[in-house]
Amino acid sequence: MELISIEKEYMGKGKGANTFYHYMSPESFINMIEKNSLHFTNCMFLNDEEEYNYIFNVFEAIIQENVEDKLHSFVKSMKERVPKENTDLVSPNRGLWRIDEALASYYVLCGSTDGDSIPLWNYYVKDGRHYGYSVQMDAKRISDSLSTINGKMIFGKIIYDLEQQKQVIKDYVMHLDKKYNSNSEDFDDYSAEAYQTDYFDFIQHIRLFFKSITFRHENEFRIALLIRNKDKKIQKKYFARNGVITPYVDISFDNNIPIEGITYSRSIDEKIAELGIRDMLSSHSYDVKNLNLKRSDVKVRF
Repeated sequence: MELISIEKEYMGKGKGANTFYHYMSPESFINMIEKNSLHFTNCMFLNDEEEYNYIFNVFEAIIQENVEDKLHSFVKSMKERVPKENTDLVSPNRGLWRIDEALASYYVLCGSTDGDSIPLWNYYVKDGRHYGYSVQMDAKRISDSLSTINGKMIFGKIIYDLEQQKQVIKDYVMHLDKKYNSNSEDFDDYSAEAYQTDYFDFIQHIRLFFKSITFRHENEFRIALLIRNKDKKIQKKYFARNGVITPYVDISFDNNIPIEGITYSRSIDEKIAELGIRDMLSSHSYDVKNLNLKRSDVKVRF
């Protein structure tokens, strides 16, 4: 599996964030351990229905700068060619670009860089019983455990600031200009095709990590898997959320899921909470001796 860190690959940071926290109900936590799998949702069916195509707002913001140069002209021309469907990008066909939806689809696991967050506890324990778990994981260790999957894993922190989103796109276009020496006489049709391939690949990745600033309180961290649709090892399934039939995949692990710590909501009985966690994990061959368990410091408002 190809591993791509958003911060390292597209933002020039030497070391991107790996640690994140996945909030879940007690039932989801038990299900995760017993099935030894993580649940990834089709990126077109996330809580924010406009999220996948939010990037078109960023394109428009760049275009509205009204700067007449090569970069802005390129973004403007490419805006009309970026697919709005959930697909592995596009395939070259006699110099033209076409969407090939049969290739692959993106599936997403959402977490946060904040392991004890008031907004997230309030969201994930809203079932009337006020119970929940925040499970600490490491993206790189997850990738190492999924090395046999035929696809890509893209991970990193969500970018909420519009100016930063614009700059990420501008910087990458300038990077491509230098990479392919687009202003030289050697920039031929082959180079132009490779240039566009890299650009579209970048857009299909980065769009999954741009969100409106109204969601910044989530401090979201995300893992996106590009799953080949013909991969027989992975079976697409469906569940109903708010009446919508939603596609997802359960990604199974050969070894245990790389859990590094668990925080449980304050509403759970502290005296026996950790006893139950340790008992369940031990029964599934987890090493619980060095596992970081703690009660949340956040008092959720019921």
